[in-house]
Amino acid sequence: MKKKDVISNDDNKANKKKGKAKVSDIICIVIGLLLLAVTAFGITYRLKGQDFFIFGSRMDVVLTDSMSSVHNDNKKEYEEKGWNNQIQVNDLIISAQIVADTEIKIGDIVTYSNPALGKLTHRVYNIYIRSDGETMYTIKADKANYTDGNFTRNQLISKVTSNAGQIGVFVAFLQSFWGMLCIIGLAIICFVYSFFVDLPPKAERIKAKEEKKRLKEEKQKNKNSNKKKNEEN
Repeated sequence: MKKKDVISNDDNKANKKKGKAKVSDIICIVIGLLLLAVTAFGITYRLKGQDFFIFGSRMDVVLTDSMSSVHNDNKKEYEEKGWNNQIQVNDLIISAQIVADTEIKIGDIVTYSNPALGKLTHRVYNIYIRSDGETMYTIKADKANYTDGNFTRNQLISKVTSNAGQIGVFVAFLQSFWGMLCIIGLAIICFVYSFFVDLPPKAERIKAKEEKKRLKEEKQKNKNSNKKKNEEN
């Protein structure tokens, strides 16, 4: 095998190695950026609370058991109406922002603003129109045998559209202070790995630079030699 072929094979191996390193660096950077985006989302969510929507939807982790079961006095009524979509503590619920009265019907589970208790997620037990024409919504927790009261459309925030189950435990951790700290730490590790871990020692970098320079000079020398031979012929 000629020396030129050996050099060419070494170059190919080096280029492949560099290519793999670049791909792993890009992956680490992308993961790091995604982790930072998740952190930004979590911080924004904590600051804005129930008013924060993305593309008209939001996620919430259920913290209380007010919708986990049906009160004994209401079991027959709930069975007849098919209201069997109870929500457990730590369930992750996905809700859609309410933009029109027609989106709400009896039996829907909604998040609303209760003047006395703050933001709650309970069921629409009844809908009626007041004498002044205002549509009113009677809200009730499944576990209670009494209603929360009657509320206007403006007090309703969102309607639950799906339930992702106990994944809410993990989401709740990510939204916590320690969860966000872990995410930021992982992002930093990804950036450090992509920028520093793959770098060879200084001596190796100098040697690689000198070898690259030597190969370039040798290539130029061969080119000049071939050119001279062609001119002589």
